[in-house]
Amino acid sequence: MTMTELWPGAPRVVGPADLGAAAAFTALVSQGYLREIWNGRAVASDVPVTPAIRADALFGSLSTAARRCVIGRASAVWIHTGAHRPRRADLLVPAGVRIPAPEVGQLAHETRLDPDEWVTVGPLRVTSICRTAADVARWLPLSVAAALLATLADHPHFDGAGAAAVLAREHGHRGVRHALTVLESMGATAAQAGSPAMRAPRDPVMR
Repeated sequence: MTMTELWPGAPRVVGPADLGAAAAFTALVSQGYLREIWNGRAVASDVPVTPAIRADALFGSLSTAARRCVIGRASAVWIHTGAHRPRRADLLVPAGVRIPAPEVGQLAHETRLDPDEWVTVGPLRVTSICRTAADVARWLPLSVAAALLATLADHPHFDGAGAAAVLAREHGHRGVRHALTVLESMGATAAQAGSPAMRAPRDPVMR
């Protein structure tokens, strides 16, 4: 019998408080009735995990102030694809939004965000695939970014030219030239392999 059959009408994403105790939550996860999606947030093991469910799980762990931010960088890769679950939530703070107080498990970054650079996924705002790729290439070490970018390249909404266009809006700012070189390297690697999609980048030549 599955958790869905045992608990009809249960919330889509549950935590220890929904079950009355942390011990009950841990037991149901260990017995395979629940699948933990984010720290202390889980779904019934027979429920397909979608981007909206991952966003819902993350939403439940965030403060009210953090929920007003846009999820980005590695956290956005995970929400969009389900791969490379990060240890913390990356919060992008647009102009006019109060920076959340520091908390364990989340890190805020002040940034510019145009309206076409984020999408709504479940209860959260998340950077678009192109903005996510641009940020990963710009801000993360290549040793980390390579695998994340290769995963994003397989997403149906990925567009290398679109990611480069996002970076062009920040022309002259820190990390933009490096990020463009990384994306160009991905494109060259894909072309050599005869693939239309971008693959893991080679070490970029710094100019």
